[in-house]
Amino acid sequence: MEKIEIQKKGSSGSVVFQKENVVEKRGPASKILPEIWAYQRLQSLLGEGDKTFPRILDVYEDQQGEVIALILERLKGDYDLEEYILATADEDERLGHITTVIRSTLNRLNNWQQLFSSVSEDPHLLLREILEGIEFLQGKFGEKEQCFNLAELYQLLSEDRTKSFLLEGVVLGPCHRDLGTNNIWPLFDGNVRFFDPHWQLTGSSTTSRGHVVLDLTSLRVNLERLQAARRRRGLAKSLPLKLIDDYLRVMIREKRFREEIYLLALLRRYLSFVACRCDFCLAPQRRFLFDLMKRRSVATYHQLIRRVKEI
Repeated sequence: MEKIEIQKKGSSGSVVFQKENVVEKRGPASKILPEIWAYQRLQSLLGEGDKTFPRILDVYEDQQGEVIALILERLKGDYDLEEYILATADEDERLGHITTVIRSTLNRLNNWQQLFSSVSEDPHLLLREILEGIEFLQGKFGEKEQCFNLAELYQLLSEDRTKSFLLEGVVLGPCHRDLGTNNIWPLFDGNVRFFDPHWQLTGSSTTSRGHVVLDLTSLRVNLERLQAARRRRGLAKSLPLKLIDDYLRVMIREKRFREEIYLLALLRRYLSFVACRCDFCLAPQRRFLFDLMKRRSVATYHQLIRRVKEI
């Protein structure tokens, strides 16, 4: 059957092809092998009966071992959530379905948290991973381009008392780490599946289970960007950001994590878009998104500094 290219992943060089019964993702070994490992580790954590991720059917490489093809089961759905959000037809009906999918996604993340309710890994790993990710992203800017000086933040977080306070209640568990709408696939039965998980944040050398706050901030920022893009196209109705914000407030109130940890994860996610230099993000017609992410990152940084100083 003829292969149809349905998606290209930024600057990584990975391309996705869709066939009748399978999805094939082909790209450099440096990109595909860590993804395979993430699928395998998460499936091991969640158990063989969990259906969050598509099954890996096969893996093969070219003769030089430089290009890897990952063969996944094809899911019974229309297309990824991002494509659905950006469509303009049947606006009211689509927004209702989008809300249902976001609610299903939050339920899935909540179930993950329920599976891991006791401490089994050092929660300091989460703080280290986020800070390494922020430092890596900030390092991609020239000195004059940097959004802020990280020295003040590092100094505030250097005290053991502060770190212990911030990490109170944090229990590490399954985590996607790049849960944008392009990696959420709605199924016909109302459930969702996730694609393209990561086992580390970009730029971090820390390996741990992770935490739901990374997925919540990733999804929230992604919806924020899509809402800005929709409004630019004259689509005034809001995406269900309130669902995520309400869930975040519940998690903070139940002391699953503190607001400062949320702000730290949010800062890293905003910076990931400010630091990206792929052709898609740098296109002139998307400059408004770059400006939005930069404003949000600066505002979040100063809000975080104020909060940590009050500890």
